[in-house]
Amino acid sequence: MGFNRRKFLGIVVMACCLHCLSPIFGFSQSSNSKVSHKLTEQKISEAADAITSGDLAQAEKLLNEILATEPRNALAHGLRGIVFDRRNDLTSAEKHFALAAKLSPKTAELRNNYGAVLVKLNRPAEAAREFTASLALNPDQISAIVNLAQIRITENDLTGARTLFERAKSISPQTDVLRALVLTSLMMNEPQQAAIEFKEYFAKAEATIPSLDATGRQKDFALGEALLSKNLLDEAQKELEYVLSSNGDDTDTIVLLSRVYLRQQNIAAAGTLLESTVQKGTADGKIYLALTEVYQSGGYIENAIPVMRRAIEKEPKNEYYRLKYGLLLVDSKAPAAAVLRLEESLKEFPRSSRLWVALGIAQQADGKSIDSRVSFERALQIDPASVVALAYLATAQIEQAEYAEANKSYRRALAVDEKNAVLHYLVADTMLKIPDSNPVEIRRHLERAVKLDTKVAQAHFALGKLYARDENWMKALNEFEQTVTHAPELAEAYYQMGRMLARLKRTDEAKIAFAKHKKLNETQSAQKETHRQDLVRRLADVRF
Repeated sequence: MGFNRRKFLGIVVMACCLHCLSPIFGFSQSSNSKVSHKLTEQKISEAADAITSGDLAQAEKLLNEILATEPRNALAHGLRGIVFDRRNDLTSAEKHFALAAKLSPKTAELRNNYGAVLVKLNRPAEAAREFTASLALNPDQISAIVNLAQIRITENDLTGARTLFERAKSISPQTDVLRALVLTSLMMNEPQQAAIEFKEYFAKAEATIPSLDATGRQKDFALGEALLSKNLLDEAQKELEYVLSSNGDDTDTIVLLSRVYLRQQNIAAAGTLLESTVQKGTADGKIYLALTEVYQSGGYIENAIPVMRRAIEKEPKNEYYRLKYGLLLVDSKAPAAAVLRLEESLKEFPRSSRLWVALGIAQQADGKSIDSRVSFERALQIDPASVVALAYLATAQIEQAEYAEANKSYRRALAVDEKNAVLHYLVADTMLKIPDSNPVEIRRHLERAVKLDTKVAQAHFALGKLYARDENWMKALNEFEQTVTHAPELAEAYYQMGRMLARLKRTDEAKIAFAKHKKLNETQSAQKETHRQDLVRRLADVRF
């Protein structure tokens, strides 16, 4: 799972600083009177207090009085900008911040606030200019450093962002800054560095109370999601459990934590977490879907089906839940029931390409090959770029020995998703069934498949046989070794591996491989490669 960079922008709220604008920084005066100066200073202070207490009307009244007599008062314009910012009138806020920065260009805090509102107006280049100018005047402003770092992230300058966050950390190691460093390392695909930084961040976070507002939950959820995407499971678990310790009813966090537990192979913990949520009576469709996935992972398909029905009851208009329910019925060896339920769902979602594909899968499992082919073709009429529909149509074409047509279907799918290892293997496997296919092209697809995903055992096996045919014994042996690593029960792979070892005069190792082949043949009634449809179903599970 990946994470959205845009979520990163919520790590630190880019707010305009009120405390920065106290009168100690000075302001322009149009009156020479000391009394007038004193009165203006008092009104500035009162306006700042009014903003702090939330009395924007009083603040506005005081600031209008100042600006009526001193229209070039930079500090008053800066405070006026904050009033408009609090009212979410960003256009007016920008006008006053811009004027304040122009009137007092060497006041760091005014430049920083101008930059903050420019960020909100989605003008990052101008905002970066203001933050840079502000930091040149006052290098120790955490808000300006962090805001500039976030802009660097949107510019894909992750190295520059990290440098800025580290600078902010050296000034004040705040929890948000430490979290930002972890996320930056994750975006730079440096999980080991992120793990080191997480320890420091988490020690700091544990000493504080988690934020219960929406912004706080978004930040913590984003970090948990990012850690999971880089397979830092222990760290993701700590972060999400920490969040739930103070906000135990947040559905998204519960679901994400359950997925962390699943990745840790801790099915019991995932089940307990979700079942306890159900018992509270607060579960929504997402909780039931997650519980379905847990039951599936544990092999409790009989429990998964009624739970999936509950998800549909909670959200009857959710197309994906209908799809999931149909495929569950197929997996439970009840394809006829799946056909019935999916046909019902298609009455509500007749233009759902995914549901037509699921119906085709159910029909195929129910032995209705002609009907399934019609369903796959209907799915493609709705979505011509559906990789799953194209792959399943190709399997149906292969069942009818239409190898050339199947090859075309797989190639259409590959044109949509060129980096799909399974599709490269399926193209190569189909070409092997077509006389006069180009062996160089077949090998190219197989080599691409194993490069994209080393776990596709069938691709390693087919590639090994090609190398063996070319008498490239060492390369062939390597592919057969890879095959048994990812498919240890494939007897034929041990037999081929034994042949290669014998060719290389490694007699003792060859005997061990042949013995393993014999043992597997004796203990299994049938030994064969994973069926093509299993690979295509795996493709469907990923893309659905």
